[in-house]
Amino acid sequence: PLHVDEPFPLAAEMEGRLGVPVVCDNDANCCAWGSIFGISALEDRAGFAVLLGDLRDRGLSTGFSFVLGGEEVYHGSGYSAGEFRSIFCPEEGDRQFGAATTPSKGTIPTQTPADTMEELCRNTAFLVNMLNLDAVVIAGTLTDEPDTFSTTLQREIRRNWIYPPAPECPVFRAPGGAHSAAFGAAALFLRRLCRVPVLSR
Repeated sequence: PLHVDEPFPLAAEMEGRLGVPVVCDNDANCCAWGSIFGISALEDRAGFAVLLGDLRDRGLSTGFSFVLGGEEVYHGSGYSAGEFRSIFCPEEGDRQFGAATTPSKGTIPTQTPADTMEELCRNTAFLVNMLNLDAVVIAGTLTDEPDTFSTTLQREIRRNWIYPPAPECPVFRAPGGAHSAAFGAAALFLRRLCRVPVLSR
């Protein structure tokens, strides 16, 4: 979306301009940091997913983040864990979802909210069941639809689960609502500023 096609040393660039240390993380991961900081019910969870969804011109823009085995956000080997594209998408194009109406010539594909929500929950249920996650947190403007998301997700978890009973997976709303990425960035800053250093680091 920012037309950056190759690695860019953003942290180093900002440190040079600001004269202070800089830590960079993506918006979905920031939502995870905010959830760790602001949702006490997640403290005893072995693993959970954070789902950032923001309504934009072309529909719902989505990214995932994962907190696995404690209070650390999982970044992946290439620091790109959580980049999302639906398993129902056609091979061509740059859409995130397959549930889009066929556009007329010269127009942008549009998504119906119900179809997109169902497709998003089917993808999420697959991850919940495969990783045996304890919870899902929704962030961004997706927090405006907590009941619809939760009901649809629980149905898709049951449909995807092979052995009864299907796992329980509560849905939480990230602190900050539509501004949950900014809340999470502040939480990450506080964590880095105030936490007791670990010897190995």
